[in-house]
Amino acid sequence: MYKKPFYICLFIEFLLLLTTASAKNNQNQVRLQKLNDCRRCQIFSDSFIHWFEKTSRGKFDGGDVAWEETKLKSYAQSEIRLVEIQENLCSELSRHMDECYSVAEEAEYLVETWWSEGNYQISEFYSWLCLENLKSCCPKHHYGADCTPCPLDKDGNICSNQGTCHGDSTRKGNGTCICDAAFTGQFCNHCASNYYRTKETECMPCHKSCQECYSYGSNMCKVCAVGWELITDSCTDIDECQLDTVCKNNQYCINNEGSFSCKYCDASCFTCIGSGSYNCTACRPNEELWSGKCIDKKMVNNLLLNADKRLFMYSFLNILMFLFYRRTKTVAIGIGVLVSILIFKLETGADITIKDSITNHVVTWL
Repeated sequence: MYKKPFYICLFIEFLLLLTTASAKNNQNQVRLQKLNDCRRCQIFSDSFIHWFEKTSRGKFDGGDVAWEETKLKSYAQSEIRLVEIQENLCSELSRHMDECYSVAEEAEYLVETWWSEGNYQISEFYSWLCLENLKSCCPKHHYGADCTPCPLDKDGNICSNQGTCHGDSTRKGNGTCICDAAFTGQFCNHCASNYYRTKETECMPCHKSCQECYSYGSNMCKVCAVGWELITDSCTDIDECQLDTVCKNNQYCINNEGSFSCKYCDASCFTCIGSGSYNCTACRPNEELWSGKCIDKKMVNNLLLNADKRLFMYSFLNILMFLFYRRTKTVAIGIGVLVSILIFKLETGADITIKDSITNHVVTWL
């Protein structure tokens, strides 16, 4: 009765374990694929040479050293030294250790063969392993499965010394030139479209307003770049923000040299000319526009009344200042300073200012 649910649980756990293991394996494969085969072999070769040199002064530990060196070869040529090297391989690396270990496992038999044949020319180890046996790499300036020489230009240079041969030193690639940023062409012997030649082997970037140019400057363009237009022999920035259709209704436009960007208006605005709630140009049907701010129609009358009250208070304080001025100038000046601070503080934070209130009264009276 209880066995069926039990077996179902076991089956689900088994599937989860398989999924986790598969995911980890895929992660390891992706990590290993970050480096090409040649680079992985180079890393392993460098590590082997590192430990070969580290053990160059070693000797047998314990026992009859004279007998062991006579019967079992010297330490330099012994299997004990090879084992010591193999045990430490890749351990000195701070990066690509997994890639190094994968090559160590793949090349273990080859390395033991190389050692048993007495090939102790360590300077040739990389070529012997990576080029001749694992066939992961090619000699410098060769590419592809057959290590074909990279093509040369008319002067006998690879990519005019201004690029690299695709697949250089690896068993990959097709040998075409991968040019440096400033150059283009089959052998990287021409300037790229937005560069101009200053010397035989030097190309410099055009002015940012140019797509192609003769020399540096906005007046030296062959063709203007996108976002620029030719005006009186010079490429000039196009102000896209003068067009009404570049941004949506609830966005405002910012012009940059050669481009523009659209930013969203404040949530209180229907349309606007800039950021913030005081840059509105139009409001929603239930709101009114006052000094660039959208205000609910139900609140307008109360806000106008508050503005009128502030106007009356400022007027009263100014009259008071005038009366004190006739008697005590110091007190009058103090009142004037306080009134100025008060006006600045209250009007800066007001939705409808006394200026709006006065304008409203004038329009109403007219």
